[in-house]
Amino acid sequence: VVLPEGSKDMFAHVPFDTNQREE
Repeated sequence: VVLPEGSKDMFAHVPFDTNQREE
């Protein structure tokens, strides 16, 4: 899924990475 925003695209293939970074 390629979105024009770009941010959502990053979260699409790295939901676990972002979760760990937030914690």
